[in-house]
Amino acid sequence: MEVEADGLLLRGLTQSGSVADALRELGVHLGRDDRLLYGGEPLPVQTLLLDLLADPLDPYQERPAVRLSVERAMPITISDDGVLASLNTYATTVREALRVHNVLWHNTDRITPGLDDPINAGLHILVERSKPMTIIADGKTLPARTRAPTIAQALPEAGIYLKGKDYTLPPASTATRDNMLVQVVRVREDLIEEASPIAYAKLMQPDDNLEIDQQRLAQRGQAGEHRRAIRIVYENGQEIKRTLEREWDARAPVPQITAYGHKIVVRDLMTPGGPIQYWRVIRMYATSYSPSRSGVSPSKSWYGHTFSGLMAGKGVVAIDKSVVPWLADLYVPGYGTAIAGDTGSGIIGKWIDLGYDDDNYESWSQWVNVYLLTPAPPAQFIRWILPNTPVEPRSRQ
Repeated sequence: MEVEADGLLLRGLTQSGSVADALRELGVHLGRDDRLLYGGEPLPVQTLLLDLLADPLDPYQERPAVRLSVERAMPITISDDGVLASLNTYATTVREALRVHNVLWHNTDRITPGLDDPINAGLHILVERSKPMTIIADGKTLPARTRAPTIAQALPEAGIYLKGKDYTLPPASTATRDNMLVQVVRVREDLIEEASPIAYAKLMQPDDNLEIDQQRLAQRGQAGEHRRAIRIVYENGQEIKRTLEREWDARAPVPQITAYGHKIVVRDLMTPGGPIQYWRVIRMYATSYSPSRSGVSPSKSWYGHTFSGLMAGKGVVAIDKSVVPWLADLYVPGYGTAIAGDTGSGIIGKWIDLGYDDDNYESWSQWVNVYLLTPAPPAQFIRWILPNTPVEPRSRQ
């Protein structure tokens, strides 16, 4: 028989009945995990040699040699994700050793040495397991596996990169673990500017070259512009915060200046009673009253008296003292000359109440021109800009 073992080819003649006895005669020892092969197939050592001969023995012919081979089991260690196992194997490569010993692996696991490296006695095989994880990023849910120790190191393996202020939940520094869920939060910031108008002031400015009660636009107003820089933070496309970075006036407003007349011009007016001179004419709403129509009881001590102390009657009119200078002489067409010597709670703005005696009372309710007679009072007693109340209605044509 012939036995190939430990790199040697041993030949010998034997009268032994079993394979085990024949191996002992040749000095071939089988370890517990060694394999004996016949024709490339495992053969039990208790097999009888006669069972390996296909034909009956012929004493006159040379007997064919029985050829066996011994496959030695080599001691190796496998460290599977930190779990160490020592074993004997007859595999010839790392891949075969893992398969034979039911060690399954994923293509993202790291195996050292390589799967196709040969098995040597004492070989240490290191299996570093990748961890399954789920990554939610950019609107997609991605299954992944990683051997990286932290989330920050695992993301690039899956083709996902954090930029700028992007962050993850849990934080990127968190250690990876099996079946963890990682959410990538994309952070985007926009800096926008908002503009709002600044109203311009409306100023009145006296003009000594412009006649009283006339106005002109001396400077057209222009709105200014106020700007605000606002930082908007978006997370995964959703706005989460607005922060005012700064604000400033980009353009100052230009005030509108209206010049009003500050020049007194004395003019002549011919009246039924003769010529008069006036320094101002005011369009006013005229009503009339008499002592009995003033709303004061005759039993009152001030019945028939005006605010100035003058007796009520023809030639004394009630005015708003902020419009017509107090005790000024004036002329009202259709009424005549008068003195501004009375007031009333309802006489406001460009309103004049013409005084009459009870026996010569005339009812008024119309708009008239009121002429303020010379001399003009000192400038500090003149209201240069008159109120716009009441308002004369426009005539229908």
